[in-house]
Amino acid sequence: MSARLTGRRVLITGAAGGLGPGAARAAIDEGATVVLVDVSQERLDAVAAGRGAGVDEARAVDLLDP
Repeated sequence: MSARLTGRRVLITGAAGGLGPGAARAAIDEGATVVLVDVSQERLDAVAAGRGAGVDEARAVDLLDP
């Protein structure tokens, strides 16, 4: 594990699908705390549960809805 992101917060959009879960894991592995954003709270909760203490917040947000 590297510590390149120690002390930083990383916002990951689309966190519940595609590349999102892997990006979250990579950021956590680098020492970051992550904030997960996606349109599905249910899927976000599942991703957050698998990422442990590195997840600061998981919030359902539709970024296309003004």
